[in-house]
Amino acid sequence: MTNPPNRSRSPFWRMKAAELFGIDPRSLALFRIAAALILFYDQCLRLSDLEFFYTAASVAPVELVRGQMLWHWSLHFLDGSPLFQTALFALAMAFSFTLLVGYRTWLSTLFCWLLLASVQARVPLVGNGGDLLLRVMLIWGLFVPLGRCWSVDAWMRAKRGAGGSPVGGMQTSSSLRPVVSIGTLAMLLQLCFMYFFTGVYKWNADWLGADWTGGEALEWAMHFDYFALPPARLLAQFPELLKWLSLGTVLLELLGPLVVFIPWQTGKIRMATIIAFASLHGVIQLTLTVGIFSVASMMGWLLFLPPGFWNHRFTQRALRCIGAALPVSAADEAATADAIRHTADWRRIGAIAGQAICAVLLIFALLYNTTPLAKEAMTAAPSRRPWLQWLVLPQAALRCVESATLTQGWIMFRYSPKADGWYVARATLANGEVVDLLRQGRPAVDDKPATPSACFPNQHQRYYFHYLQDDAYAKFRQPAAEFLYRQWNAAHDADEQITRLELQWFGELVESGDRLNGFHERRLAVVSSPTAEVHDDLDRLLQGLQDDEF
Repeated sequence: MTNPPNRSRSPFWRMKAAELFGIDPRSLALFRIAAALILFYDQCLRLSDLEFFYTAASVAPVELVRGQMLWHWSLHFLDGSPLFQTALFALAMAFSFTLLVGYRTWLSTLFCWLLLASVQARVPLVGNGGDLLLRVMLIWGLFVPLGRCWSVDAWMRAKRGAGGSPVGGMQTSSSLRPVVSIGTLAMLLQLCFMYFFTGVYKWNADWLGADWTGGEALEWAMHFDYFALPPARLLAQFPELLKWLSLGTVLLELLGPLVVFIPWQTGKIRMATIIAFASLHGVIQLTLTVGIFSVASMMGWLLFLPPGFWNHRFTQRALRCIGAALPVSAADEAATADAIRHTADWRRIGAIAGQAICAVLLIFALLYNTTPLAKEAMTAAPSRRPWLQWLVLPQAALRCVESATLTQGWIMFRYSPKADGWYVARATLANGEVVDLLRQGRPAVDDKPATPSACFPNQHQRYYFHYLQDDAYAKFRQPAAEFLYRQWNAAHDADEQITRLELQWFGELVESGDRLNGFHERRLAVVSSPTAEVHDDLDRLLQGLQDDEF
């Protein structure tokens, strides 16, 4: 291991700026690797739902999705055939791999973002905060050198600079200096935006309690069976602990993004903060089905790993074991310095322009987060409008944010989830049996499943059906029922064909874990076979004749 570069000549303010707003290249590399792995997993999971979500005959017709979109473009809209959709997924997986190894890193990041934004726009009802965070972090990744080390790009640069010998060129003391730019500031602040604004939205009695002893929000969440996992029931047995955890969660989300920028003992404070948030997300991952939210959040915290973490002897020993800590030669250092001096002017101009664009987008992203809060405050106190209107994003800028897919909203669990429930896809078969299509064709019953979250094979389908019970997405209910109808009939013989299918939602109110007033049943959609429809028409006709006689 070489000695760190001599920084004695650097002004104090520049050293502090690098410490507070810079990112270690090894942290950037680890972030790149984590993002690529999450992307690959996400694409594989989505590919398993190819017919369910993405083809022309899916549960989400393109014409309905366009009316609900947050932005206005998607490559997945071009052709609904299984072959075309599969090709897009294969392309996304290929670019995830090139991002993983750091080959043509900037282009790989660009195409990973484009394809991820495209597939998220195709079915916007299947994502959560983790999907959103992954997308926006990829955007900021376009403005930082994700491939500076531990990448094929770094290996190729070192090979060219060292006269064809890549040995020792993966890392130089120049390449290990913190990267400081508007791009690194944007990446760090984006993660802080998520936590800080989530904490602001949770500033209410549900989370804080009436007397600042903690609210019942987490207790309700542990009883939110639609998303709860079995360990949540164990944790729900400690309501007093959950009250303090509710208060602690809000304080951590509000203060955590601030303390990481304290200009004193910054490295130690950041490591403690990372451990605190890792503990928070560990509990979330064990108790609730949150998809990629927890791993995507921890992916963001990798950017805050300080140089002291990487330079620690245990970390260096681990890196040497996997071949990621290589010696540095004087030739490598000279080659790197020479490459910097001979950088083309047009590349420098391009870099400056890129950072300027990043600065504008960062301001837009901040205002996009403050806009809904400012509007709420202006509604509550109109006299403050002259001061608060500066926090509202203009409509033209709002369209730019939507087109760039920088849209974001961090209102997860703003209030306690007091409405719970489960689905029953009640199918009457030609042989007279009545089965539930969401429970692998078992006999249909109205009783609540032992674990409602287990009725769906993955989080995407779980989130999609979660939105269906909301009247704002009522147009998606009938296509979902029709898809279940077609899927079952295509896989079963004539005597097991569906004659009638009812998609039902059984809702219940929750208060401190106690169910109130039982449950209420809502019939969201009905699908009948042609024969069944004729019988239904005859029944209605006979009923009408009988009514006329009376």
